[in-house]
Amino acid sequence: MKKYYIILLILTACIMTSCSKRRNQNKINNMEGYWEVTYIEINGQGAWEFPDIYFDFNVCKLRERGYCDLTVSDFWGGTFNNGVYNVTHQGDQLNMTIDYDTYKQPYSFDLKRLSDSRMVLENLDPELNTYSRIELRKEE
Repeated sequence: MKKYYIILLILTACIMTSCSKRRNQNKINNMEGYWEVTYIEINGQGAWEFPDIYFDFNVCKLRERGYCDLTVSDFWGGTFNNGVYNVTHQGDQLNMTIDYDTYKQPYSFDLKRLSDSRMVLENLDPELNTYSRIELRKEE
């Protein structure tokens, strides 16, 4: 009888892991495309209404690489930076690392909202990072 409980426990763990990975991949698929930042809240400085920043999330198979590529375009500052991202914690957390010229900056955000046209991110550790909230709208 103990063998059956162990087998059942292992099967349950496998199913839960598989569902979690599928949720993460579904979020990656929904994020694919060119997103305009419509609002940024900067720690200690307040809101920045029209930042002229765009995120281009490339879709990929998360299982194959563990991360996907992205490009951040800051037209106001005239910079274009590459980076990587992934989605974890059952599709609820977005992790990004943006490659600036002299260093790489990691960011972790709660995915507060993700629809076909809107994404809202809240920083998991605003003391550490610059942005505490980012709102994006998908470009058609």
